[in-house]
Parts: sequence; structure tokens; C-alpha cells
Amino acid sequence: MERYLAKISTLLVEPREHTRTVSKVFAAKPSPDREVMAGKLFGFAELHAGNDRAAALLNLLLEEIREGTYGASFAAAAGRVPNLEENFHAVLQRANDVVAKFLESGGSGVKLDRSTVLLGCVRQHQLVLSTVGPACGFLFHYQPR
Repeated sequence: MERYLAKISTLLVEPREHTRTVSKVFAAKPSPDREVMAGKLFGFAELHAGNDRAAALLNLLLEEIREGTYGASFAAAAGRVPNLEENFHAVLQRANDVVAKFLESGGSGVKLDRSTVLLGCVRQHQLVLSTVGPACGFLFHYQPR
């Protein structure tokens, strides 16, 4: 089976000093069989807060996204290749639920209107992306001559 070799590189510009910003660039490193089944997850998140609750929310979100992509849903697939878009949509819905529960449980102080998240997953010839906030990502496609 022909497939693209996805190379994910990161470039992060550090925020100004003395800001209450938590940012993280991430690229999952799944086992080869999980990458074939679920794809390779990558993204960038920058959360603004008036306190240090943004780091807790960001860690919670990343754990939920990884678990949703490679955890129980991967095990439930039992050898069949899941639909990338449907799986990604389900992971995003679970992430939204995590944010809602976090805010309900006293996660105030996180300024979601000033925060940004870019999340993507690539598998073979498929790429799905989702953004919230003023995220800016670049996608380059290399073709040898």
C-alpha cells in the first residue's frame, strides 16, 4: 500500500515574559500498527489564564485526545481500520466535553476567547485538521523533481 511519509516538525515562538500563557506543541509517537490504524496526531495549543489553571486544562485535554485516538477506541477497532474523520470527530467531541466539565468544576480564569488550539491527524493519504481561535499553521508538501 502506497502512503505518504508524514514528517512533523515544530516551531514555537515563546510568548512574552510575564504573561499567563501556557503553550505546547505536540506530535504523538504511536507504535507503527497504531499509526497505520489511527494515524499520527499532532497539534499546537496556547491557553491564556489569569491563574495557573490553564496548564491543568491543557494537560487534561492532551491526555483525553491521546486516549481517544490511541486508547479504548483503538482497542475496540479489533483489526478493522476506523474511519479517520469519524474517529477524529469523536475525539474532538470528547475534548469539548472535557473543557465543559473543567469549566463547570471551577476552571474559571482560563480565557478561552483568547486561546487557540490547532489539532490534526494524518494517516496514509488522509489529513484532518481542526482549529479553534486564531491558530496559524503551515502545511508544506514536498515533491521531488
